[in-house]
Amino acid sequence: MAVSAVTLDHVYPRKGQTAYDRADNLVVACRDCNALKADTPFLSFITQRRSRGVFLLHYGEHISESVLEIVRKAIERPFLEASANGMAPTGLGHRRGRPGMKRR
Repeated sequence: MAVSAVTLDHVYPRKGQTAYDRADNLVVACRDCNALKADTPFLSFITQRRSRGVFLLHYGEHISESVLEIVRKAIERPFLEASANGMAPTGLGHRRGRPGMKRR
């Protein structure tokens, strides 16, 4: 990653607060991720998309165990239950991909 693309992000957002530039509140983030996170609290940002939590669990051995446990619980997918008529599990009626995209 180019040095010009690296920014410092506040884990706990500063918006509406006095400056909180302590070392334990700053992390290195790419410019795009920092812009996406904006003023969203860290755990909210991570759990908005399951893939973020998956990557954090994979690469986050430096993260505290309590945070990792919260992320694990947030990204777990519940087991699909059988529908009322017993024919098919619920939740399978959606298509993956963008709207209007044809399946191959």
